[in-house]
Amino acid sequence: MTRLIAAISSVAVDAALQLAKRALREGADVVEMRLDTLADAAAALPALAASLPEGRWIATCRTLSEGGSSKEPDSRRLDLLRRAAESGAGWIDFELASVTDSDLAGELRTLLDRTGVGFILSAHFFGNAPPNPAATIEQMQSLFPEAIAKVALTAHDICDNFAALELTRARPDRCIAICMGEKGLLSRVLAGKCGAFGTYCSPSASTATAPGQPMLRHMTDLYRFGEHTGTTQLFGVLGSPVAHSMGPAMFNTLFAADDVDAVYLPFHIESADELDRFLFGLCDRPWLHPRGFSVTVPHKSAALRWAGDGADSLSRRIGAANTLLFDSGSAAAFNTDYAGALAAIQRALQATHANPKETNAAVLGAGGAARAVVAVLSDLGFRVIIYARSPGKAKVLARQFGAEAQPWEKRTTSRPALIVNCTPVGMYPDVDSTPFPPDALEPAAAVFDTVYNPQETRLLREARAAGCTTVDGVLMFVHQAAAQYELWTGRRPDMEVMTRFVTDRLSAVR
Repeated sequence: MTRLIAAISSVAVDAALQLAKRALREGADVVEMRLDTLADAAAALPALAASLPEGRWIATCRTLSEGGSSKEPDSRRLDLLRRAAESGAGWIDFELASVTDSDLAGELRTLLDRTGVGFILSAHFFGNAPPNPAATIEQMQSLFPEAIAKVALTAHDICDNFAALELTRARPDRCIAICMGEKGLLSRVLAGKCGAFGTYCSPSASTATAPGQPMLRHMTDLYRFGEHTGTTQLFGVLGSPVAHSMGPAMFNTLFAADDVDAVYLPFHIESADELDRFLFGLCDRPWLHPRGFSVTVPHKSAALRWAGDGADSLSRRIGAANTLLFDSGSAAAFNTDYAGALAAIQRALQATHANPKETNAAVLGAGGAARAVVAVLSDLGFRVIIYARSPGKAKVLARQFGAEAQPWEKRTTSRPALIVNCTPVGMYPDVDSTPFPPDALEPAAAVFDTVYNPQETRLLREARAAGCTTVDGVLMFVHQAAAQYELWTGRRPDMEVMTRFVTDRLSAVR
């Protein structure tokens, strides 16, 4: 069993105990008590012994160089951990750097033999990872064969997770290997799938003790940690940024409702090269059971290129893929943005009773979402004018679909009956921006914003105030997501339930 460990850090012992008790109630298997942050750790030990379940806490007194705050000599830190072991701690955590080439190794051996406490030998790398992390693990096990070997590496690249998960998988229940930072979430959430001794989380967003540490409730409720098996399928959203994405909450909820053994994660991937290496890395590691991925800004064209002959005709025609499906070592690419854009544009037409063949449509942007929107508008018969800050991309897209490309600065001059924003302008957290000046909005126009977070962007708010018909990005998001889910699982989700879920979530974060 992989233990879900909540790291507890506080200056006051009462506050630390309150956090620890709440974490244990809310699903943590173990709490790590950071003695280095307590104002007087030695005086606090009796309270810890009296209040915490025996054997369900880890005592740690971390040094500055290892991400902690203790300036005490190693010998005094070790003595504090000895007292913690005698006070009911199930494990003590001490750093490899403090026992290598020092007399402390003998003192530590005596402590372990006398108390019988569990032992975690740790090493934290906040800069570049060592060239061979496996060698660090081997060094730990040669010094203390009974120790749980823990390495924490900073993830500078999404592919850094592969090394951590391989270390974990090679030593079931004897290793903790995690990646720190936003890009390290994969190693933390899949620790159970790969048989780690434990993985770390924080009681709340403000109490994290390491970069990228997820919240306890996200691990238990969102990612369903503890339910993963060796065959849990991996899904996720690939893009930059991805922190705003509603995909993890929505798809994980659908998986839970349909009893699908799967988890959906956000993957922060910045470049096309990083995307390629990650996708090829998944292909090389079938034991991760990669299954389906949503692709968002800025990787939809790169995903299409990566899929090659595996791309379907629609995604090739559009020139972008927002959906990947892995099956038996091969991958296929699709574009479900088309279905989402079609649903949203038809909603606008129903509200305005406009005839596409007699109507101008202005598309703002020339990225992956814009390609799907332009394809829909062209198929419906609109005269399409594309405005983008990248004139070259706009011209290529216009030429492909028989549209016009105009400079971004002229976007207010064509008096279109339909305006579609396909840029990320106005997307959370940049909620005060708009891609279209409010004084240029025509009351008879319809405005569709593909941004869905927030549901009512500044563009839509000002368009509504100007008398325009507005369509938000939730409609497109839900329809394209439903099509993705059906491709991945063969099941068609309830559209009303999905829409209500997304709107409720968006309302809750206002």
